[in-house]
Amino acid sequence: ALNGVLALGQSEFKESLPWLDWILQTVSPAGTFVNKNYLAESALVGVVLALTLHLWWLRWPLAALCGLGWLLPLSRGAMLAGAVVALLWLLSRDRARKVTCRVVAGLIVVVAAGGFTWHYWGVDLDQSSFGDRVSFYANSLAMIGDKPFGHGIGNFWAAYPNYHDAAISTPADAYRFNSRPRTAHNDFLTLTTETGIIGGAGIIVLQVEEPLSVCVVCHPLARRVQFPHVSPGYGIHGCAGRWTFGG
Repeated sequence: ALNGVLALGQSEFKESLPWLDWILQTVSPAGTFVNKNYLAESALVGVVLALTLHLWWLRWPLAALCGLGWLLPLSRGAMLAGAVVALLWLLSRDRARKVTCRVVAGLIVVVAAGGFTWHYWGVDLDQSSFGDRVSFYANSLAMIGDKPFGHGIGNFWAAYPNYHDAAISTPADAYRFNSRPRTAHNDFLTLTTETGIIGGAGIIVLQVEEPLSVCVVCHPLARRVQFPHVSPGYGIHGCAGRWTFGG
């Protein structure tokens, strides 16, 4: 919540509050975080946690301040995560908080859609990270297609030069002789590129468990369900990592 206030100052009152520049950051507004994306992700968690408070006079102000920290950085990933949270709340069967969940979910959808629109209106695709990431994603898929069992853990940086123009030519600002990407800017693609389709399958299994855990909270009948697939998920990914380690 405090970082939400700082983010507001860094966004709208930077000239009148020069002391805010004392907080060194790679991209602002980020509160006390080093990067605005980290603030947005943490603030979204703060919104969710704030809404669990029983004291309404504490719940809504804290949720609003955390909401500032989620919205102001205009983080695409955090906005997408907010939309997922909203979807899960819309599917909630908890009657005690059904209305609250749906109202907040609706607000999150509106804010996320508005934030995306506002962000892309001001983006020059030729001078932004958007084009860089598209090339990373496309070329990562080419890397997976060429070596479906992985390039080895930690080898994305070493393998990417051979694929920097495999599907889409990587812009010069993202790939140079003395500067190359260490990741695909996407955890799933990076790990699947390094550990192969078997490791990627393990990651999917692990990620499926998280929304199912939410359903356990939302649906009374699902509370009896166990998730024996979680341990195999770790095992699959671990074995694939061991198999492809180093090459």
